Amino acid sequence: MTFIRSALLALCCLVSIQNFASVPVWYAPTDNIIPTGSQALQSGSAPTTPIYLASSNQLVLIWSATNHHLYYATYDGTSWSAPADQAIPLGASTSTYYAIPIYDPSSEQIVLIWQDISNKNLYYSTYNGTTWSTPDDNAIPLEASGAPTYPNNPIYDPSSEQVVLVWNTNTLLYYSTFDGTSWTTPASNQLPLGASTGIDNDTLPSVVYDASSEQLVQIWLDSGDFSNMYYATYDGTSWSASGSNQIPTGDSTGPYSESIGNPMYDPASEQVIIVWYDTDNLLYYASYNGTTWAAPGGNQIPLGSSSGIGSYSYSDPVSDPSSSQVVITWQDSSLSAIFYATYNGTTWTAPDGNQIPLGSSSGTYTAKDPFFDSAFDQLLQMWQDSATQKLYYAAYDGSSWSAPSDNMIPLGVATGVSGFSTPPGYDPSTSQVIELWSDPATYYYAVYGIYTPPNPPVVTPAAPASFSGRVTNTNFLTQTNRIYRLFWTPANDSTVVRYLLRRNGFLIYTGPAGGPYNYSDNNRNKKVTDVYTLTSQNQNGVESTALTVTFR
Repeated sequence: MTFIRSALLALCCLVSIQNFASVPVWYAPTDNIIPTGSQALQSGSAPTTPIYLASSNQLVLIWSATNHHLYYATYDGTSWSAPADQAIPLGASTSTYYAIPIYDPSSEQIVLIWQDISNKNLYYSTYNGTTWSTPDDNAIPLEASGAPTYPNNPIYDPSSEQVVLVWNTNTLLYYSTFDGTSWTTPASNQLPLGASTGIDNDTLPSVVYDASSEQLVQIWLDSGDFSNMYYATYDGTSWSASGSNQIPTGDSTGPYSESIGNPMYDPASEQVIIVWYDTDNLLYYASYNGTTWAAPGGNQIPLGSSSGIGSYSYSDPVSDPSSSQVVITWQDSSLSAIFYATYNGTTWTAPDGNQIPLGSSSGTYTAKDPFFDSAFDQLLQMWQDSATQKLYYAAYDGSSWSAPSDNMIPLGVATGVSGFSTPPGYDPSTSQVIELWSDPATYYYAVYGIYTPPNPPVVTPAAPASFSGRVTNTNFLTQTNRIYRLFWTPANDSTVVRYLLRRNGFLIYTGPAGGPYNYSDNNRNKKVTDVYTLTSQNQNGVESTALTVTFR
């Protein structure tokens, strides 16, 4: 019975150690500065989300410097690096404010899109993991459109295996597609508006892919009445806005002052979800099943113990695959705390005590959208502290939120945070979440994952200052004892903790650092050659170079 209990205890200890080793943490490498070259960054601007390029197993970060040119750096799972020439060729374009990258899985490359400052036209370049390729004429054809007001985020359409870009020009929507080699823009590339009179140029949610109906969905606010939402769908060939394409708002009077989030596809319920902020400071939603939109009676998202929604301070809804639910977070009307609600495909729920724990943070200043960490099946919520302006986080396991007692994200050599990326980058090859921030015109990063402390540098101790020997013989009756007497001077090194003496490769004596510094080896055979080596050793078990004395 004692043996069984001991074995069980040992097993429990082993399991505990293994679980501890697999707990993810935030850490900042020794030098956590991202190399951005000699061109100054836009001061205070937050880094964009780096894009993962599967073909080369690297994250790619792109930014626009103060000279309005584009640059990049890459992350290989261990550190960031930048080529000698970080500049991305602009082709026929001359300058840009910002760029929008997207990964194209069909051509296994990053497609980078930007708007030129001067002529407002759209341009592109592609990256294959080694070099950027920019055609001489890299303008995206606009056809029926004039210069865009601004481009929407591009999206990859799995059904047609192409990148689709939508933009608005003078309250109308237009599009173009990229097949991995070139852009194609139909002669009539305007999106149908259906019953809508025009597009609100200041608010254009991202296009979303509806996997259940295998089509893209574009939502917009009407330019004549900002409280009305409309939509169109793309089947891989053409856009359509059939029938009454207005999205119902249920108990809501409609989005307040152009406050509408980006839609998301919920794989668990196979529907598209859109959330908006109304004049009553509450959140509402509608859902799309691939055919029609629905906003059921009571489509208000419950607030739980929250007193209200801070002005425009709510996240886009995010899918949590581990619990098969949708999660949305928001800052309270006081803007000092974060709350959440969940959606199971039918109804929204805000549990009692639905405030997200802040850990060692004193309050929230800016909160970003939650991010699903697929390596550990959890959502991560990051925010900037209201007092210190530093970054903190909490994690959601599908049932509840938790925050470690010290939940501040380490800043490394950075002293503060001006702006941080949303969402963070994710490197599936190393199962790492990468958070980036500026301070104020330098980019820094921290890593969330399994931390392996770096091996300490191997420091070799100094060898003994000297090593010598002599032979003495003692006689007793008819017997002679041949003695090899060995002497050494200690090393001039305070890290030495012992001396190791070997004869013919076998350890025969271990002497302390404080002496004595001699050893007598008795009853040696003068017909046999003996080779003695002496080394000093430090507390890490590292030995010095050996000194040798040979007796023949």
